Amino acid sequence: MVMSLRRLGSIFVVILILMVSVSQAMEEGFVLASAAEDPYKEFWDILYREADLVVQLNKTGDGNIAKELINNSRRGAENAANISASIWIALQELKRSGAKLYYTEDELRKMAEDIKRNGLPQETVKALKEQGWTDSEIKALEEYIAENADKIRGDFDMEEFLLNMSRAFIAAGFKYNYYETWALKRWLWTNPKELPELKPGTETMNPLLAEEWMTFMSSKTIEEKLLAIEKLQNKIIEIVSKGNVDYIENGGIVFEYRSTKERDQSIRQDSIGTITLPKPKIPSPIIPSPTPTTNKYYWPTALEAYRTAAEIRTLLLGIKYGNGDRKLEEMLRNRISDLGSELKVYKVFTSPSLISPFNVEKKGKLSVEVKAIADEITTSYVRYHLKIILRAKDNDVYVSKIKVNGTGLSFEKDVDLLVHNNEDEIIEPEISKEVYGEISNTVKVKGKVEITYSPIYGSTPHPLYNVSVQRRESKNR
Repeated sequence: MVMSLRRLGSIFVVILILMVSVSQAMEEGFVLASAAEDPYKEFWDILYREADLVVQLNKTGDGNIAKELINNSRRGAENAANISASIWIALQELKRSGAKLYYTEDELRKMAEDIKRNGLPQETVKALKEQGWTDSEIKALEEYIAENADKIRGDFDMEEFLLNMSRAFIAAGFKYNYYETWALKRWLWTNPKELPELKPGTETMNPLLAEEWMTFMSSKTIEEKLLAIEKLQNKIIEIVSKGNVDYIENGGIVFEYRSTKERDQSIRQDSIGTITLPKPKIPSPIIPSPTPTTNKYYWPTALEAYRTAAEIRTLLLGIKYGNGDRKLEEMLRNRISDLGSELKVYKVFTSPSLISPFNVEKKGKLSVEVKAIADEITTSYVRYHLKIILRAKDNDVYVSKIKVNGTGLSFEKDVDLLVHNNEDEIIEPEISKEVYGEISNTVKVKGKVEITYSPIYGSTPHPLYNVSVQRRESKNR
């Protein structure tokens, strides 16, 4: 929408009168928002590069240009979020300083008449020159205001104006997110196929993105959420740019997913020791599928999900840089809800895998040995540590996490892959804190060892336990 000349004249008058205070507030805002030397110059540099890359990619469809456009769009979105935050911070500084932000039509007319008679205030002229204005440009601006002084109509709310400007830069960030997504489409969706037939009741979470989505949703801080959403974006690019996917005309894809492990099992041992340990609990058995399966999934909202994830990143960046506009928080909640829906896929084909490196008729085993070792024993306390020994038998095992919570002892560790019939995996964390005994001179240590694991192929390994207590010789008695 083109702003009327009268309205533009009103804005010029107010901004010029407030030029010094606005400039100071913006400078303070940028100190808080970003280390960039000149975000406005960067804004134009990125914008010009964006326009050039869009033209090049539209002509060629070249993948390297698409990747460059994606990176430039991300820079542009971050820059726009930075400027948005700086404007919002500047507005808060103006409000705190007590600067007048609302002007009636009569006040605007009087200000314009003063400029018409006496020229711009010296502090305003100084501020303009510091921003690179020449004497001739300042003179032309004074003449413009003088010519339009009688055409001013209506009041002017500087607070509303700056708030809308801050939100406009978030919208600019979203526009970069659009071109970031468009780059993927122009690069990869060159010969899309027709929509596949959907079967009722086959909707599920995208198995290739489940981990990234859960990581994002469980993140607590803005920094953690930013890292998680960027990983999710990059994973989407990895999925859609693989050579074994079919591109669908609505921006979706059909992809294959080979299910190589069943849902995670957890071993929990409810006591580390007294220095006698109770028998651990055995998880309920899970009936495994006989062989791994290859599923084909239709993801109708692949491009939509990428764009939504990109917009979430823009909003998170704005908040990170100091934008406290409640509107951003509302938009963020809505975008996260949208993304959850857009990560849904539909199963369109299932086939059992024909090759497996293991005899699935043979039950695998996961041997777990936990030793509580006393390191220091005194008349009042003991210190100990755990030695956890893992061995996979007849099946490779993926151990995603080991967690221990016990008396004076707490730790967490990722183990990754255990190769069957290979060497033991031994985990020995640091020595516990001092654990004091009771009147009976007996020290009891209790806790829980939790091992989350799953098979690489075939059935879930049956856990075998061995719990013992050892005592090392100590100089302290």
